[in-house]
Parts: sequence; structure tokens; C-alpha cells
Amino acid sequence: MWFAAKHNGIADFTSASFDVVAFFGATVFQYSAFFRKAQFGAYSEFTGVRFSSINGRTEFDAARFNGDVEFYSTEFGGHLSACDTVFAGRALFRDADLRLGKVSDAGNFRQRYRLGRSVRLAVSGWLDWERVRKAGELTALTRVSYLALLGVPLLAGLWAPARAWIARQNTAFERVEGRLGELVEKSPAEPAVLRETLEAARSMVDVTLPEALPVGWLLAFLAAFWVAVAQLIYQVRVPELIRESSVDDLVDAANEINRQDNGISDERLRQAVDYLHTAAAKMPHRHNAWFVERGSRTVWIPNNVEEHFRDAEVDEPRPEGAAEDWVPMKKVKALGQEVDAADRKRIAIEEGQKARYAVAAFEVRASAWLSGGLYGVAGFLLLMIVLRQLGHVAAVSGVEGLAWAMRPFVGDWFVGFVLIMMGLMLVGTVAGAWLAKEGSWAAKGFEKAVDGVAAKWTLWREKGQSS
Repeated sequence: MWFAAKHNGIADFTSASFDVVAFFGATVFQYSAFFRKAQFGAYSEFTGVRFSSINGRTEFDAARFNGDVEFYSTEFGGHLSACDTVFAGRALFRDADLRLGKVSDAGNFRQRYRLGRSVRLAVSGWLDWERVRKAGELTALTRVSYLALLGVPLLAGLWAPARAWIARQNTAFERVEGRLGELVEKSPAEPAVLRETLEAARSMVDVTLPEALPVGWLLAFLAAFWVAVAQLIYQVRVPELIRESSVDDLVDAANEINRQDNGISDERLRQAVDYLHTAAAKMPHRHNAWFVERGSRTVWIPNNVEEHFRDAEVDEPRPEGAAEDWVPMKKVKALGQEVDAADRKRIAIEEGQKARYAVAAFEVRASAWLSGGLYGVAGFLLLMIVLRQLGHVAAVSGVEGLAWAMRPFVGDWFVGFVLIMMGLMLVGTVAGAWLAKEGSWAAKGFEKAVDGVAAKWTLWREKGQSS
């Protein structure tokens, strides 16, 4: 425990170990503080600590926090780095002040779960409503699928009558051909009109339809069916915010309000901060409430709206030739602020809307997986239809190499392959939905299995190193 201590030089805690609780209360680090590869216990607190030098560094690189760490009212004046740091709990920066500081990477401050949970969230969390919306809002795709659902069964019903009608016409044409042939044989001059009529009749004979519908129609019907089911799930289960707008729509609307109001009110800032904290509470592996990524830089978003959304101020500099008893009379804007107050407010509003959208997109993920997975199945079937048609075109193109390359797509086994792959994709869709559902037996079983494999791997590696 360090309370009200002061380090005038470099404080080096590299590879230090704090068994249960680490407490640095009101400690001042005048220059740099290094906590590289340090091991922290169940709780760590840096309340009221000042990392005060603007040229100094505060490094937690490759450190591990086995519980929550609280940087309450902590002041950072230099560069804060947490590269490869493991936060098994939450990294909390309540009322911290980083206006004169700089952060290396926002992603490093996100909470890391055990391997099993991390892998499950990475797999199941990849497909959310934001991604599904891209397919769900394609009205042209939905309309075409409905037409295929109606048209293909109608065509299948008319297929047998059409084949019977064509067969009757072929029989009639055969009689006409025979009669014309007799007339031509009896006419020694073989009039040109009879010859032309005979050739026309012969060209009309033997027009037939296949016994069954082409495979492409079957695949088109299946694709349309899965699109319709996916669309139904999307319309019933998608959150209203996702259905009505995209994340860019929310950000543009927020910026438009900023322009109309000629500024950003504290109330709207509080709302944006609340959105960020809600996202961090529900998805700590994706969000940290205090840090957001803006391109290649990390921006700190304070929770103290009244104080920290204003530019940092320092005493006015001492003028040349001032008397010995001179005292500063006013505050001036501090130099070295990477992000000024106006820019930080705008970023907070935009990132707050993104966090709001992310929370909505993360809801009922099992349904998102079902809808998105079925859209994926339909997309696979459409791709197979295109490849099969390309195979038929290649077969009659006269280009031997192209015909050989596309031969698998026109073979007899093609339909079986497509149906097997479709079945596997459907199984994967259902499995993904179960994994996305928090607390389901599939989710618990998956996490337990991955953690078990990881534990055995670690044990095997340790034995190998010891031997």
C-alpha cells in the first residue's frame, strides 16, 4: 500500500507482484511510472494518483490485473500505455483526467474473459443485427424471392401438361411431314415451295421438354424459401432502432442537431456518456466506456461532464521582468492537449450514438444468427446456380480448358453436393444461434470444452518445458 507517497524520479515496478490488493492513494509520480509485467490481485486502486509530467510515461505493458482496477480521480499528464495488458476485470477511470495525457490503444483496456468465453463471443458475436440488416433491407431480394416462391411451384404444376401438349404437337407435325414427303416424291419437278415447307416441318418435329424441371429451378426455389424465412425472422425480431436507421443515420442526425443548436449541451453529453457506459457494461470485451478509437488514435471520453469536457487550464506564464512578488491573475489554456474540448464533445456525441446502436445490434443475437445464417444459405444456393450456368456456357463455348475447369458444376453429383452443404450450413446456423444465446447449454458446454482443452495444452507445455 502506497498512500500520499511522492516519486521525484522514475518509479519502476517492473515484474512486481501484488497478491490481493494494490492501493496507490494520492501518490504522485513526478516523472514516469513503469508497471511492465506486474501481477495485480483481485482489486487494484489508483485513487487520486497524479502521473503529472507531460513528458513522462505510465506503462502497464504486459501486466495482468486479475480483478477490477480503479483509476478514480487519477490525473494523467503523459503517455498511458497498456500494450498486451490483460484486464480480467474492468478498467474503470471514473472522474479521471487525461486532458493532458495520451493513450496508445483503446482496445487494450477492454475486459478479457477466459479463453472459452472469449472464443464463443468472438464466434457468436460476429453476426449481429447490424450485419443482418444489410440483407434484411434489400427489398429487391425479398420481392424476387416471393416471385420465385410463387412462380416455381406454378411452373412445376404446368410442366407435365406442357410436355403432353408438346408431344401431341410433335405427333401432328410428324403426320404433316409424312404427307409432304409423299407429295414431294410424286411431284417430278419438286416445287420449291414444297421443299421449303418440308424442311420447316422437319425443324418443328421433336421439340421436347425435359422430364423434370432443371436443377437450377429447384435451387432457386430453395434459395427463395430460405430468404423468405430469414426475412420473416428479421421483421419479427430485429430491434426497432436497427430497422429504422443505420449507424451513419444516427451519427448524421446527432451532428445535425449540433448544428441547429449551435453547440452541444451538457444534457446531451451526459446522454452520450450513458450510452458508452451501457455498451461497456453489456459488452466489456468490445467497449471501454472511457476510451474510443477514432482512426489511428485513441480518444478519452470523460464521465465528468461539468469539468472534464472543458480545456485544461494552467496559470498564466510569468512575464519577463516581472516583480519577485508577482502572482498569476488568470488561467490560460494548457498547451499539449491532443484533443481540445470542442473536438472531444463532438467525438463523444458521435461515439455515444455508435455505442447506442451497438447495444441494440447485440440484442437477441440468437435470432440474428438464425436470420443471418439463412440469408447465408440462400446466398450459397444463388452462387451455385450461377456456377452451374457458367458450367453449361463453358461446355458449349469450345474452350477446352474452361470447359474442363467448370465440368464439376454440371456433373450428376453436383445437386447432392449442394444439398449436403446446405444441410451443413443449416446445422451451423442453429448451432451458432445456440452459442449466441447466453446461458444456453450449448454456450456453457462450448466454453467448458475450450477451457478444458486450453488447460490440458498448458499442462502439457509446462511438462515439456520442465523435462
